[in-house]
Amino acid sequence: MLLSRILLVPDKVKHVADFYPLLAPESISIQVDGRLEKLDAHTMFVFLLNVFFSLWYGYLPYQVAFLEGITAAGLFELLAKLPDAVLPVMKKKQAYISRYLSANEVDKSALRNRKLFKRLKRGHYILNPALKIRLGDNWHDLHAILTFEGWDHQLEAAHPMSDESVRLSRKEYFDQQIARFKSNFGSA
Repeated sequence: MLLSRILLVPDKVKHVADFYPLLAPESISIQVDGRLEKLDAHTMFVFLLNVFFSLWYGYLPYQVAFLEGITAAGLFELLAKLPDAVLPVMKKKQAYISRYLSANEVDKSALRNRKLFKRLKRGHYILNPALKIRLGDNWHDLHAILTFEGWDHQLEAAHPMSDESVRLSRKEYFDQQIARFKSNFGSA
């Protein structure tokens, strides 16, 4: 995913403002708890959904292995690098990001809550596992779009070990963390 590459490799950020409008969707249609909603591209909702999707393979496995989920502080660090033409300064602030995450938690009941994020623990979020996304004319469960295939390989590649017993211990730990995350994500 291009957005993931831009967020995770700082030298790729320079020219993103030139082509981001061409790649960003005009809107995203979602379904949560049987409620359909169209989210417009200019909203922080769409931007955060795109960011969470783009970080699924290249960033989230490490967060799961060492922490729990994506945090407002982590997003602040990643989004601060983006040009203002892609994301205005106000929307890059940690408090602004945190407000959107916490106001749209699955377990909160508020009139404008879109239930986009599941809080794993204080300040740690994943996408709502019950979220459905419209692609073309069809609705897809999040599980059909985001899989765990390749998570183990990325963790192993990032932390190669010459000592086999240390490697196996670390792999066992990663496997336990990923299994716990999968159960939180509803796809154990």
